[in-house]
Amino acid sequence: MTLRNSIDTPIVAVVGFNLLTLLVFATAPVDWETHNLFQLYAFVSCCQLLILVGFQLGHKNGPGAGRRSTSMLSSGDHVMDYLFAFYASTFLVGYAYRMGFPILDIAGMYRLLLEGVRNRAFGYEMALRGTGLGPVPWTVYFLVSISNQVFFIAGSFQWKRMNSIRKLLFVIFVCIELFFSIGRGTAFGVVSVATTFFLSSMLWASSTRTQRTPGVLSSVLLVLFLFVGSIAFFSYNLYGRSGNVEMRAELYKVGQSSVVGDHPVLSIVPEPLQPTYMNVVSYLCQGYYHTSLAFDLEFESTWLLGNNPALISLASVIGLDVWDRTYMHRLEAEAGVDQLGSWHSAYTWYACDVSFYGVPVVLFCLAYLFGFSWAKSARGDFLSKIMFVMFGNMLLFLFANNTYLSTVFYSFMFLFPFWMVTRVCGLARAGALNGRPASSGASRSWRCSPMDAGTETSR
Repeated sequence: MTLRNSIDTPIVAVVGFNLLTLLVFATAPVDWETHNLFQLYAFVSCCQLLILVGFQLGHKNGPGAGRRSTSMLSSGDHVMDYLFAFYASTFLVGYAYRMGFPILDIAGMYRLLLEGVRNRAFGYEMALRGTGLGPVPWTVYFLVSISNQVFFIAGSFQWKRMNSIRKLLFVIFVCIELFFSIGRGTAFGVVSVATTFFLSSMLWASSTRTQRTPGVLSSVLLVLFLFVGSIAFFSYNLYGRSGNVEMRAELYKVGQSSVVGDHPVLSIVPEPLQPTYMNVVSYLCQGYYHTSLAFDLEFESTWLLGNNPALISLASVIGLDVWDRTYMHRLEAEAGVDQLGSWHSAYTWYACDVSFYGVPVVLFCLAYLFGFSWAKSARGDFLSKIMFVMFGNMLLFLFANNTYLSTVFYSFMFLFPFWMVTRVCGLARAGALNGRPASSGASRSWRCSPMDAGTETSR
């Protein structure tokens, strides 16, 4: 089976996982304090349907699997040389900026992170302070991040093309990133590394013409390992941040909503696993709950500047403070939802810009580009593979937040327009010049401190 024929592989993972999180929300033993449950189910279902349709259209209209792309950044071999060299010489800048240390104070950063590993509550408290509190200027961090924010993406899907030395170096850099995330008392960094690896593993198949049973089995095992591992780490992280105090399931609360002690689900889940199960519920469901509360608020436009923390921070640099207009900020005043410490789904983040009525349209377009990048990746296009992983992660984390986009936004704001012009619009122009549609088929063709971009405080 060729990559082009297996068009359902990424979208089944994305839509399937999002529907699974909605099912967990619907069956959770929680008395959700909201009157908007039906609206929430209808809204999310509509969005997922449009994501499915958008992906299929994008894949259909994407380029065929014929000749390879010759556009700039289409080949990754020499680009990976640059990424490795640049990241190895500048990666300390990112950590120093986010932790508030001088670049060469490696011992100080290590001691702080080690204390965060030992005391998860302390690590999370340090993360909540924000970033940019040390001597490293934001402009330096910004310039370095344009390249470095795509390093782990590119390294993941180029893994099989690396030699042994590069693989060892890449593993070391990944371990440093995981140590940083754990030391900050957050789970998002660890989970995003897992999902990036998962999406990249789909791209490994782009050079394979057939899909054999061992390959399918290994993919299923990889998915199960990453999912179970991510959930287990998140539960462990919350357990550590609570001071290693394990509560009975009926004592849990999700926001203002309490657990129903005699709920049928709790009779099915073994008692020793119930605290872990409630952590899963909190992880997967609080974004949905807060979205349902946001339905009751009036729309106040953020002028297309409020859909992720990094963009809000950039807007503040030029004197535009849109945070007070976001649903996240207003929910704290109206419903007592912590604007920084609680999760707000990506649906709510996008709605800050376009209202909840406009979110399905945004997600349809995003899914279209996701499908297009999947088709373009079939021809080995390096930049399209980067965009595929970015789009995939943005869609996978819809239930939670839009922090992923914030963590790669400095790269995204440059690469996305370039990719649109040279790949999407370029294909349309080529089709027009050839006198036929550029399609497949017969013709083929997140209040933050001003510089809090990419903050990792989202649980």
